[in-house]
Amino acid sequence: MTDDLLIVAASKESDIHYARARNGGEIRQGKGRLVAYSLADGSHRWTTELHEEVSGLTVDGSSVWALTYDSLERLDVRTRRKMSLLALRTWEPAASDVWRADGQFVIVVENGTIGEPAYGLR
Repeated sequence: MTDDLLIVAASKESDIHYARARNGGEIRQGKGRLVAYSLADGSHRWTTELHEEVSGLTVDGSSVWALTYDSLERLDVRTRRKMSLLALRTWEPAASDVWRADGQFVIVVENGTIGEPAYGLR
């Protein structure tokens, strides 16, 4: 929540598709969206699309950071303008989240069975 907005990750059924992996399995792929609602009256304020499905969100002042499969993307919550994009190594997007504090990020993989540690960025 920021600037009297509730910002959430969302997807439509048509955003998600499956591709064939080299090993014969399927890989889930999809576009992501951020949707903002007014905390004052519940109205839909805006929707913006991202290049990948969103697995985590964090707010920093008037910016929202969206964690995807391969990036951390910063948007201005008032204008929806994409302000920056940090390329990251890839991991399982459904099993991660992001927090921001004191100018640093911590990305945590929730499923401890896959051997991925917390990942810190400054």
